[in-house]
Amino acid sequence: MSDPVTRDKINASFKLIGQDANFLKTAAQIGKRADEIRKTHTRLLPKGLGSVILRKEKPRLDEKFQVLQQQSGTSPMRLRRT
Repeated sequence: MSDPVTRDKINASFKLIGQDANFLKTAAQIGKRADEIRKTHTRLLPKGLGSVILRKEKPRLDEKFQVLQQQSGTSPMRLRRT
């Protein structure tokens, strides 16, 4: 849009939280770390069927998520994808 006033009004309607909010950075860091843990400890199935974890890796995966949970103060369900 060429009109800055209209553009700002439209953006204000969709942005409920300002870009400078401190917790956005923290949430992004937690999400990035959780994705790294998933990538390291899970294996992708073919044809978009999802991912699995080897039984021998599960205790280490759970341990890393518990550490991340303690560091971030989030609930375990928030760190796991459904």
